Amino acid sequence: MTELEQIINTIKTLQAMNLTVDEKLLQRKADLEAEEKAAASSSTPIYDRLIKEAEKKFGSVSDEKKRCVEQTVAKLLEDGPRSKEPGLLLGRIQCGKTDTFENVIGLAFDKGVDVAVVLTNGTVALGEQTYKRFEYDYRFFKEESGAKNVIEIYNIHDFKGSLKEAVVDRKKVVFVCMKQVANMRRLTELFVRKSSFLKDKNVLIVDDEADFASRNYVNSPVEICNDEDGNPILQEAFKQLAVISDQIDRFRHELSNCHYLQVTATPYSLFLQPGGDLNLQGNMVYSFKPRFVSQVPVHSRYIGGDVYYVQSKNPDSMYSHLFTSVPQKCMDVMKRRYNGYLNEDSRTNSSNLYELSYALVSYFMATAIRVLQTRNERYKTCAVFHVDIAKDIHSWQKDLIDALLEDIESYFAGDLESEPIESMISQAYTSFGESNKKGNNEGLIDVVFPSLDEIKEVVNQIFVKNDYSIYVVNSDKDLDDCAQMNKETGQFDLQTKATIFIGGNILNRGITIDNMICFFYGRDTNQQDTVMQHARFYGARSKEDMAVTRLHTTNLIYNILTRMHELDEDLRTQLMSCADGEVPSSIFVGYDQDFKPCASSKIAVSKTIPLRPGSRIFPIGFMADFKTYVKPFNDEIRSILSPYGTVDYAEIPVEDVRDILYNIRQTYLYGEMFENEMYSENMSELQCALDYATKESGGKIKVKLYENREINRVRLDGGFEDSPESGNVITSAKAESKEMPVLVLLHEKGEKNIDPTTGKNKGWNGGDFYWPVLYLQESLKPSIFALDTNSNGNVFAIDYSEFYKEIGDEECLRISYPKELCSAFGEEGQTYEDGEKTYSVHLTPTNASRYVYREGEMSFALNYNVDLDKSEDNGIFSYCGGQFPFELRDFRYLLVKKRIQGIVEIMLLELYDQDSWEIISHQNYDSYGDLIGYATNDTSRGKTVLLNTGDVVRPSRSRDPQKRVCQWEIIYKIKKVVMYRQKVPVRKVE
Repeated sequence: MTELEQIINTIKTLQAMNLTVDEKLLQRKADLEAEEKAAASSSTPIYDRLIKEAEKKFGSVSDEKKRCVEQTVAKLLEDGPRSKEPGLLLGRIQCGKTDTFENVIGLAFDKGVDVAVVLTNGTVALGEQTYKRFEYDYRFFKEESGAKNVIEIYNIHDFKGSLKEAVVDRKKVVFVCMKQVANMRRLTELFVRKSSFLKDKNVLIVDDEADFASRNYVNSPVEICNDEDGNPILQEAFKQLAVISDQIDRFRHELSNCHYLQVTATPYSLFLQPGGDLNLQGNMVYSFKPRFVSQVPVHSRYIGGDVYYVQSKNPDSMYSHLFTSVPQKCMDVMKRRYNGYLNEDSRTNSSNLYELSYALVSYFMATAIRVLQTRNERYKTCAVFHVDIAKDIHSWQKDLIDALLEDIESYFAGDLESEPIESMISQAYTSFGESNKKGNNEGLIDVVFPSLDEIKEVVNQIFVKNDYSIYVVNSDKDLDDCAQMNKETGQFDLQTKATIFIGGNILNRGITIDNMICFFYGRDTNQQDTVMQHARFYGARSKEDMAVTRLHTTNLIYNILTRMHELDEDLRTQLMSCADGEVPSSIFVGYDQDFKPCASSKIAVSKTIPLRPGSRIFPIGFMADFKTYVKPFNDEIRSILSPYGTVDYAEIPVEDVRDILYNIRQTYLYGEMFENEMYSENMSELQCALDYATKESGGKIKVKLYENREINRVRLDGGFEDSPESGNVITSAKAESKEMPVLVLLHEKGEKNIDPTTGKNKGWNGGDFYWPVLYLQESLKPSIFALDTNSNGNVFAIDYSEFYKEIGDEECLRISYPKELCSAFGEEGQTYEDGEKTYSVHLTPTNASRYVYREGEMSFALNYNVDLDKSEDNGIFSYCGGQFPFELRDFRYLLVKKRIQGIVEIMLLELYDQDSWEIISHQNYDSYGDLIGYATNDTSRGKTVLLNTGDVVRPSRSRDPQKRVCQWEIIYKIKKVVMYRQKVPVRKVE
């Protein structure tokens, strides 16, 4: 029964008894009826209720926050070719991200989403914290309360059964799942097997702390194999998703209609992912790089890095007393057991332990101050000691703190005289007094600072009544033992007046503990995202608590934390400039010589490009096109340069420099015949570096031209030339690039140079060309980025809309072709008999996903009309007795393109039905018995080997590789040349 129904029944009963109905009861009935009427007419009743309840609790919800939620949902649910790519909800550490994505889920439910899956950090404590938070915040949508919009919350960790489709159809469902192997397995099993209807629902995945565990890469396991002579066979491991990352990706693939929202405060690894879907040795994994960003606004009580590292630099600020320096020697003592420090004469008297003892003394004094100021004997605080991750070190720290507190307790009880403790008390009292005074002067706080005697008495009573706790937190069980969870906030309630937590990673991401006024920190600081997530002292903090809060760490660590904050702010500023939250082609993530943005395993498959002060960036490996083709582009380059002269370094608008680089790129050739495909993105990398460098220099860049130079493409040792300028050019350019970048243009003659011994051309194609070298300025802030080749930002794009008027994109196979199209396929309107004109492709693990469907947990979908023996399964190279075992993509058209002189030829070819295509198996082997590429004469190992059959053929299986592996060729039969056009690429502006 709803509250309104209960009130109506009460009023009826009172009226029947001729009793007066209280005005407040009547008013409540009117309010509830108004709410019900508004909800009935609202298109977003769940979201409206969440906002209304939040306003009751906090007074108001800012327009910024509402806008954030509404824009996030609109972006998540929009259709389009990139709709499966993630969105990012970016908040600050402990700024209220959970509350925001709860609202996102509520609004998404109103907009048609049926099921929400919330992935949490892989600890039971955080999973339970998130579950209880949802249970409380969504309590208005319980079926037993008579709610019209029912939302059921399940914790996968405890969920054992299944769900019925008819039941789910009447409600919305939230699953909370830890990012842990067993729980991810339970989640997938529920959706795929136990309640398979769920995978066809409209599902929203909210990945909390998405930069943690959700995307990691590992090397594939390589089995040690020997050849016939017993020598080890050289094998190269490839990258694959780590277990949990793979489970998340496979779960996404199982869902028919899935929207994916990442949530984090440290997004560095997300922006350094490759763009678009990723092919890992034929295993297609979904895109993980965000396509849009929504930034969560901070609330008025939020305390973050700006307070600790910016405002704290102001000597007149209350926050100038936040940081307390700890010598490295003290940190070293805490990281290695030495029982001599536990002796009575060595504890608080030891100079090596002075700062640790001071942290303890000042923490208990700060607690006493807040008890006195609040006049609340039940006021509770906590301190966190986070110095190491090793459990044995935590045990040592507990022993050490216990020993120090024995002395401190004895001193406050009057049983011990100690000059060091007296000094600590005096130092702490002065520090707290000054910060309170400054806080009052600034109008941040309005409290009375107690006397030293009052403080001492409260501290003594804490010890006398044993009203403090010390917990070593190494596991979920430890956290359960030391704190109870508040059902309303999902946070941990403190049990004693003062609580000390000693721990490592378990007190890391997501865990929230209120009233933390002491943080003693000594972890290694070589990884920015991890270190910043340690900042449990951020969040909703009262200003009065902040007046006595202290961060104890070394000068080195504090300086690194400050630098990390600066780089994080630079990134957020960069994102703020993105229109409608759209992520630009490249996000530049700052770094420092003392730390990196994230673990290397998170970006192992990305091609990341570091931008360092004073470094040079230039393309290599390219082949310049022939003279006839390069001439119009070279003429355009000279036309752009003409007004500025070429004698000295000229300051040229960056827009003109971009046009110069674009024209240069049109003169470069890449392809298998030039053995340079791996360098095809060099010019894009240079252009991104140019954008970053000129943004740092206020749009200024100098350009210097060097004419008629001669250099070979290939060095004497066979490698590509990778130092195009002479020493004097380098020296001159570096001297000019102190405050702004410099672009050196080397005009090369491009002559051929045929090696008489091999007959190979070590030079070029006989046409002159320009070789650009970008010198980054010495004043540049170091940065790193991953090139997003799928971006639609500052690129030159082709409009294909004319070709797709009558056909769907999914019906069309798009390919690039190296030869002139009309010569290869004929004129527009020409038709062919079955098999008269064909196009063929040879399948490899890296290209197969374009031609063969991927399905479920298998790399490629099997044709159910063909039996593939599992023991003979070798991926895309499976021979299967000569029967092609995979399910082909059913294309009706080929869209072929060829770039010539800056103009793109495009041809649309109609195909015969799939039934008429030919599929041929090729079994070419080298002298080692390994499968090599089709139609190749070069059988040297390491260049054309497709599969080391010695790795896959085992005595327990078929010994003959010809019965097991092959390379498949698909021959598409062309029916008609439907359309032929020449297109000029156009620039898309961000």
